[in-house]
Formats: sequence, C-alpha cells, structure tokens
Amino acid sequence: MNRIKLGPLATMSSASRTEFDFESRAARPRSNSSEHSVFIPLHYEKNYAYPLVVWLHDRGADGGQLADVMSVLSLRNYVAVAPRGPDAVSGVGFDWSQTARSIEQSDRAIAAAIDDARQQFNIASQRIFVAGIGTGGTMAFRIAFQRPEWFSGVLSINGAIPSGSTPLVRLNACRRLPIFWTQCRDDERFSESELAMQLRVLHIGGFQVTLRQYPAGNQRNLILPDADRWMMDLITRPATTAS
Repeated sequence: MNRIKLGPLATMSSASRTEFDFESRAARPRSNSSEHSVFIPLHYEKNYAYPLVVWLHDRGADGGQLADVMSVLSLRNYVAVAPRGPDAVSGVGFDWSQTARSIEQSDRAIAAAIDDARQQFNIASQRIFVAGIGTGGTMAFRIAFQRPEWFSGVLSINGAIPSGSTPLVRLNACRRLPIFWTQCRDDERFSESELAMQLRVLHIGGFQVTLRQYPAGNQRNLILPDADRWMMDLITRPATTAS
C-alpha cells in the first residue's frame, strides 16, 4: 500500500503521464506492497466521518495517479483509495480488462481497499463513491452495477458502460445509484455516438444520470471540480421523507 498525504513537505516521485494528462505521482512506498494507494485529507479529523472515493486509473497508469487527482478534486473533503488494475500493460503500467478473471480480481481489490480505509480511518459507510477514467471508468461502472449496495454513486470520466457478462443483471438494485458521467468530444476511444447510444439504455432503465460534455480531453481542471460539486451535493442533500 502507498500512503499519500499531500502537504507542503510531501515527498513525491514522478511517473509517466496518462492520456488524461495527469502527471502520476506516488508517495514513496513504506513496504514492498503496491496494491493500492491511500490519500489522507489535509487536517484529517478522526472524529469526523469522511466520504470515501475509490479511484480507478486509466490504462497504462497505476494507483500513484491518486495524488494528482485529489490535488484537483479536493484536498480536504475525502479520504481516497486507488487500487491498481489487475492487468499489466507492457512497460507502461496496468489496466482493467473486461475478462471474467479481471472483473473478479478488480472486485476483490476494490473490496480490500475499502476495508483497509475503514480500518484505518473514520469513513461514512453510506458515502462511498467509485470513480474512474477511461478503462477505469468502465470498471467503475461494472463494479457499481455489480455491487450497488456498496456505493452512494458512480463517476465515469470518458469510460463507456461495459459490455458482456450482463453488467445490468441487477437492474432493479442499480436504478437507485446516481451516476456522474463525462465525455470529451475529441476522445477517440469513447465517441459521442457511443455515448448517445449508451445514454438511451440508461434512460430506458430509469437511472439517475448527470451528464457533462467537454470540448477536449485534457479538462481535468473542469471535470474534477464538477465531480466534487456533484458528490458534495449528494452528501449534503437533506434526506427525503415519505409522504
């Protein structure tokens, strides 16, 4: 596990850039384990139950991407964990393929990262979000639809809905799950036409979808603050009472 705590004297080591133009950075590992990274918010208060963000990196990156993500998303609002994808990409990092083996390993890795965060920090169990970019966004959809009881919402940045292995087999349970979905118009892997087709499926299924489109792929300074506002709106929204 890599522990990331951003602050004026944080020690970071650089890694490669992803297509989303995040400069992946990771705290120096405290052991030989690198299965997931952990972000501790500034001025962490142990008596406050924090929302938890589970971040799934894009193809070719790893959990070290979490530091740059949180530096834009929020330094204070969340504890966050970032599992590493189960599929090695030769020479460049890791990925989340949609094979049965990878789905099973991803499910276990995400569960382990959540459990680790709960053991170490004060986590609000009803405020856990799974988020990802590219193939990580697709896996975020997959795991959220597979385990909707785990999460308060799912966020996918330029990540398509997965196909194969019946991702919506738990449709009735999944309908309650709020979705924040973004697409960049120049993205070659996830086009506007594919988005429109998949969006119709979600609308027919009765999902709650917040959609944002951006003109170009490198929009992290717009996308991540929008994602923060969306999550905080859900977190602070008053509970509705039955009439």
